[in-house]
Amino acid sequence: MVTISDGSSSVQISPVGAELQNWIVGGQELVWQRDPAFWKKSAPVLFPVVGWCNNGEILIGETHYPMPVHGFASTQAFSIVQQAESRIVFSLKDTPETRKHFPFAFGLEITFQIKGDELMITMTVSNPGSDPLPYSIGHHPAFVLDAKPGSRPHYHIEFASAETGKLPCISPKGLFTEQTRALDMEDGRILRLDDAVFADDALCFLDANSDSLRLMSENGSAIRVDVENLPHFAIWSKRGAPFVSVECWSGHGDPEDCAGDIVNKPSISVLDPSAVGTHTIRYSFEGA
Repeated sequence: MVTISDGSSSVQISPVGAELQNWIVGGQELVWQRDPAFWKKSAPVLFPVVGWCNNGEILIGETHYPMPVHGFASTQAFSIVQQAESRIVFSLKDTPETRKHFPFAFGLEITFQIKGDELMITMTVSNPGSDPLPYSIGHHPAFVLDAKPGSRPHYHIEFASAETGKLPCISPKGLFTEQTRALDMEDGRILRLDDAVFADDALCFLDANSDSLRLMSENGSAIRVDVENLPHFAIWSKRGAPFVSVECWSGHGDPEDCAGDIVNKPSISVLDPSAVGTHTIRYSFEGA
C-alpha cells in the first residue's frame, strides 16, 4: 500500500490494479473496506473494457480474445513513476500476458492527487503503437458515509441535472437489453436508494445529462462526484450491503445483440497512433 496525504486527509492505494483502498478525511473512512461477504473490492480501475462482453470475448479482425468482466487492469501490477507527498502516478503497459486478451500496445497512467477534502483521479490512456487503439475505461469505487452496525444506511443520489427515469435492463449475463425499467425520481434529479432499487442489478445512466452528482447520507454528509470525458454513471450495491458504488464510465457493456469487431462496439473510444485520451474524476467530501 502506498500513502499520500494533505493535512488531515490521506489516501492509500494498492499498486495491484492502482486500486484506491482508503480515503480518510478528518478521521472518517469513506471507502468500503472489502468485506468478501458482500464485495471483496473497494475501487477497481476498469480497462480496457467496461462491463461484460458478449460471450466473454472481444473480436479483433477475425480473432476472438477472452476478456474478463471490466477488463484486466484491476489484476495487474502497476509501477510507480512519480511520487510526492500529496500526489502519485501509477503506470501500466502492455505485456505478453495482456496481449492474450487485448493484442494492442497501450500505456495507462492513473494519477491520484489529494488536496484537503478533495481527491482527484486522472486516468490517461496513450497509444504508442502503429494501429488504432480501441478501449473503454472507468472507475468503480464503493463509498461508506454512515456506517451503522447491523443496518444499511439510507442514501440518495442528487444529480446536477434532470435525468431520464427509464434505464436499460441488464440480462442475467450482464448484457444490456432493449427493455427499460422506470425509476421514481423526484424532479428528475433525486433518487432514493434501497435494496429494492438494486434488485435488478446496477442503475446505468448512459449518456447522462449531468457531469456531476452527490451521494448523500441521512446523516447529512455527502460525496460529490465531478467528471470529465466520462459520460456514463452507474449506481450499484448489493442487498444489505452498507455501501454504494458510484461508477464513472467512458464506455459501457455490450448489448445482447453486440457482434463484430471491438471498434464497432457502442460507446467505444478509439485513439490514433501517438494520441492520448484523458478522463478525470474529482471526489469531494462534504461533512455532516
